[in-house]
Amino acid sequence: RDPAAAATPLVPPIAKNSHHRVERQPRPDLRCDDDAGAEGKKVRNGASWNCLRHILVVDGRAVGHTATVIWCLLAALAWGQNDFEPVRDVHDCKISMRAPTHSEGAAMRAECLWPEVVYERALDKLGRFDAYEEYIWPISESRVERTDPGGRLLLYQRQHIWPLSDREVLLWMDQEPYDGGQRFIWTTADEEPLELGEKAIRTPKNEGYWHVAPAEDGGVRVVHEIAVVGGGTIPAWVVNMVRVRGFARVMGDVRAIIAAD
Repeated sequence: RDPAAAATPLVPPIAKNSHHRVERQPRPDLRCDDDAGAEGKKVRNGASWNCLRHILVVDGRAVGHTATVIWCLLAALAWGQNDFEPVRDVHDCKISMRAPTHSEGAAMRAECLWPEVVYERALDKLGRFDAYEEYIWPISESRVERTDPGGRLLLYQRQHIWPLSDREVLLWMDQEPYDGGQRFIWTTADEEPLELGEKAIRTPKNEGYWHVAPAEDGGVRVVHEIAVVGGGTIPAWVVNMVRVRGFARVMGDVRAIIAAD
């Protein structure tokens, strides 16, 4: 740790005429440094979360210092925002990526503002799960297997990316009102049996969502996030192509389709 930082007290001095017994002491049960906190996650700016160790003890009661607590909250917010690192801006979308070393694995996200897109048309297109192969690369086949009593759809998808073997997966598809719009969500139905085609590989993880909402000045706000583990052996150049160029292509294709008359 930085010796200079350690020498700077986080708790302000108390007036000498105060009748309270005051001391600054570590509290292991409140520590939130690199090996503690939410699932042991670190603050990406390199600052240690050793912020709640410095507290006031007044008349035997622990009182957290307001500035320290605020610093902790800001650090936590900064960490959450840095989960995804910017990659590129294209198709009026800000594309970012979560690193494979993250505890939740790699993921891609696009945050878009499409002024020419009609909200109702976007809902119609993105809600037709069995038609995704028409405008979402690299899906080559998509069909509904069944609907469960709760309204979820069990969807079969096959993806084709040359020169890889086809990937096949079963997904639970659902939708819900969210943040002023509608969110279309999917998770991997790995508990469901799937008879694979010749030389196909079952995708162990495919989860994500499309969130669409009306924009204040017209058009729509779109957020698309997806996390995929393809299974099998995939060359690094293919992985990079899909994560960056392929993902950007998906956003451009979807925009063009739902904006068309």
